[in-house]
Amino acid sequence: MTTLNPKSSALPPTALTIGNFDGCHLGHQALIEVVVDASNRLRLTPSALTFSPRPEAYFRGIDETGRLLFSPEQKQRALEEFGIKHHDVKTFDHAFSQLSAEAFYTTSIREKLRAEFISVGANFRFGSQRQGTAQWLIDRTERDGYTTHICAEVVVDDAAASSSRVRRLLSEGDVDNASRILGRPYLLEGVIGSDSKMGRTLGFPTANLHDIQQLIPAHGVYAGWMWVAEITATSAHKHPPIRLQPTQLWPAVFNIGVRPTVNGSKEVRIEGHLLDKQLADNALYLRRAGFYLAHRIRDEQRFPDLVALKAQIQVDVQRAKTLLNA
Repeated sequence: MTTLNPKSSALPPTALTIGNFDGCHLGHQALIEVVVDASNRLRLTPSALTFSPRPEAYFRGIDETGRLLFSPEQKQRALEEFGIKHHDVKTFDHAFSQLSAEAFYTTSIREKLRAEFISVGANFRFGSQRQGTAQWLIDRTERDGYTTHICAEVVVDDAAASSSRVRRLLSEGDVDNASRILGRPYLLEGVIGSDSKMGRTLGFPTANLHDIQQLIPAHGVYAGWMWVAEITATSAHKHPPIRLQPTQLWPAVFNIGVRPTVNGSKEVRIEGHLLDKQLADNALYLRRAGFYLAHRIRDEQRFPDLVALKAQIQVDVQRAKTLLNA
């Protein structure tokens, strides 16, 4: 998929959805599903328009590094996996924030992206001072001979699916309910760094995930799966899938925290221990990996000694095997 900021008008007519799509949760997926279906029926190109930074972050002056569910690269991959063929990222700056609803519709939606079908949520707002509404789009596109589809709110456990809700749940360590809203386990992605050997000393060798560019859940112990890129992987398989879990996933138990029993520090470590696979020292070193966090086992805690820690890890491993049917 190509991220578009085209200088030409070569883009074919599109079916378009607009939003931030952080995490591509079930609500986002509903928007995309409508666009893909319309594209198939009307012979349009399924497309998405997103913003960088998010409008909310721009107006509040927030640096969102490490605060979002997706890195920019992950968002593009996710949109592609869900069926989007063209992804246009619009820089949200002062000039753009001053555009009227009419100007945004004319320049971005119609002239640049050539949208003939639009899918947005009922609460969608756009243009200076949020003057544009979903109903405005319905009326405007109808006048132009096109269609705007308003997606009903997706409700999970009696509340609307939203990225902010997922971020809050993850900050509390509740990956179980966050996964319900996402429609899949939360994925942390990065590169495996060198092992400190402490896990191996305790009998539970770990792979340590580095270079993470997304929100890290609350400290604690989790059960899930690990994906690791093959050394000879093609470019298409160098990153863990976001939408569909691959068949070659390894069940694992994960620890996120500062290891207070070992050498408590301010450095947060994200470590994964494979439940049913033994690997040589540093066999995964510098390979790209994904940790899929499906269940929370317990909070991070300090133990009186390494013997007590090892005993608890054994309990954690058994709990993870039960949760994952591993």
